[in-house]
This record gives sequence, structure tokens and C-alpha cells, in this order.
Amino acid sequence: MRRAAIVILGALTVLWILWTLYPVARYGGAVVVDPSTTSRIMGTRVGDEVHSAVGLTYTGIGGAMLVIVELLLVGAALVVSLRRPITARRAGLVVLVLWTGLWLGNALWMERLAGGQHVTGTIPVMVALLVVLGWAAVRWRRGPGAPVTGRSG
Repeated sequence: MRRAAIVILGALTVLWILWTLYPVARYGGAVVVDPSTTSRIMGTRVGDEVHSAVGLTYTGIGGAMLVIVELLLVGAALVVSLRRPITARRAGLVVLVLWTGLWLGNALWMERLAGGQHVTGTIPVMVALLVVLGWAAVRWRRGPGAPVTGRSG
């Protein structure tokens, strides 16, 4: 039972991270190709004012560089969180938790600005943070050389 829970947490974490990297690559990639464009992964309009998510809105050369850094950093963090060396794994887990926290912080902010109209989008991100935290807790405690699944030793 414990092994199955670990595998499920790991699979859900990997799927979540890949799911969040996809729009960064797709929409942020448009800014890499043409820095004069603006891409928003998350945002809301309140009256005449458009609010964009922090760290998930890309424009200009800075936005293009942010896309590349986010893709490389979070992608590398995912890979090392699945690896055996404990120091690299823990660093990767911290990045994954912070990345998910960025998404949740933005989702909560957008929900607040929109007067609670985005609750259906915020709850899954909350669940994702719990899953990533659970995965991080399991992987954090495993000693050096511990495989992704199985018993720690």
C-alpha cells in the first residue's frame, strides 16, 4: 500500500509539473520567437484593467529570458528530484514546491481580484501543492541512493 501511494504521488507530481511547463513552453515560446508580443498564462480583467500573473507573464527580451530560465530550472528540478544524490534531489524538490507555490499564489490573487469567480481553477492548484509537498516529504527523507519507489534503507 505504501509503495503504491509513493508511486501515485510521484506520478501526479510529474504530471502536474509537465502540465505547468506546457503553457510556459507554448505561450512563453511565442515571446522567445517574437519579443514584441506579450503572453499571459494566467490573468484576469477587472473593469478596464488587466491583471497578469507574476512570473507567468512574458514580454520583451526579459520575458524571453524568463521563459528559458523557468523551463530549464523547473525541468532540471523535476529530473534531479527523481535521481539518487540527496543534495541535488532536495534542491530539486525545493524548486518544485516553490514553482507550485508560484502557481497557487497567482491563482489565489487572480481569484481575489475577480471576486471569487475562479474558485474552480484555484482548488486544483491547492490540491497540486499538497501532492507536491507530499512527494517532497517522501523523497526528502529517503537516504542517499534510495530509489524513487520502494523502502528507504
